[in-house]
Amino acid sequence: MKKTTTIAGLILLALLFVNPANAGVYVFNPEPADMYDLDHYKYYTWGLEWSAEGERVDDVFLSFEDIRNWWPYEENSLFIRMLDDAQLGLFEGEDLTPGIDDYFAGQGVLIDEWSDPVGGYATDGISLRYSLRELGLLDEFLAYSEDGTVAFAFDPDCHYFNSGVQVTVITNTPEPATFLLFGVGLVGVGIARRRYSK
Repeated sequence: MKKTTTIAGLILLALLFVNPANAGVYVFNPEPADMYDLDHYKYYTWGLEWSAEGERVDDVFLSFEDIRNWWPYEENSLFIRMLDDAQLGLFEGEDLTPGIDDYFAGQGVLIDEWSDPVGGYATDGISLRYSLRELGLLDEFLAYSEDGTVAFAFDPDCHYFNSGVQVTVITNTPEPATFLLFGVGLVGVGIARRRYSK
């Protein structure tokens, strides 16, 4: 009975001191954070340097804070895509195509075609948050970032004021110290078991 209690106690101690995983949070913001307020006559690419380096990516979030269309009485669409490749940093190009048309059609994967249901510069904007895991696009993010870079693309077919765009990568990876503690705990259990089995 004493032997069983001691072994159970050692296992419990090992489990108490072992944290199974260490979550990592990596936050990326373009410069400027509002992407020049996503002008109607422009398109944008935003290339990021990212490598998992052995970490498991649990989710990636793309968010827009306080976003709103400048004028409430017109048709509007913001096309949001993830691309395999684009130059690093924020790039702004001219898009003089009239009407609603996705500049990046056929490239990468479409995250959303968003329309502001209210609009108006004087109104409060809303917060948009996309989870690539929930959208089924996490595998594409991992495949695109295998070479150390991944990109997002935006074609605003209207003018979208906002307070900032952000990408957040959440990882969950075991720490080396976790493995060490777990190993020490197992060795201790093994020694105790051997000692008490004699």
